Formats: sequence, structure tokens, C-alpha cells
Amino acid sequence: MYVWNHKLSEPSEELLNQCYIVELIDPKTSPWKMKKWALEHCQSYVWMKEVPTENWSEYKYLFHFTTEADKIMFALKFK
Repeated sequence: MYVWNHKLSEPSEELLNQCYIVELIDPKTSPWKMKKWALEHCQSYVWMKEVPTENWSEYKYLFHFTTEADKIMFALKFK
């Protein structure tokens, strides 16, 4: 499967819809540190998306991976 180059703009919805997603709401670790960790340890990391929740004071972070193994490894590290 083609993996998006994370240094460019946001990948297409089509690619994101094919990904495994780890969803975190207001994580204890900085989202940017988690993104850096994913880039260093998960070859299938595609994208991180920040979405406001209904509360608007909280944010939901969606981390996209193309393999379930990377999704699980990331989730175990940060959930």
C-alpha cells in the first residue's frame, strides 16, 4: 500500500479512510511529541489530525496508520 509522505500537505480522505486510527482525547503527552515518536517508530504512520470535541475546550487527536501492528504499538504506548 502507498504510504503518504508526512512532510507534504494533508493526505486525501480516500487514503485516510483506509487507515487504522488511534483516537485520543486531551492526551497527557503533547500531541507533537506523540507525532515525533510515531515518525521514529512506526513505518506506517500517515497523519495526525486535530479535531475539536463537542466541549470545544478539549481536542481529539486522530493518529492514522496503514498497518494494524503500528496502530496497536502506538495505542499501547499512549493510551
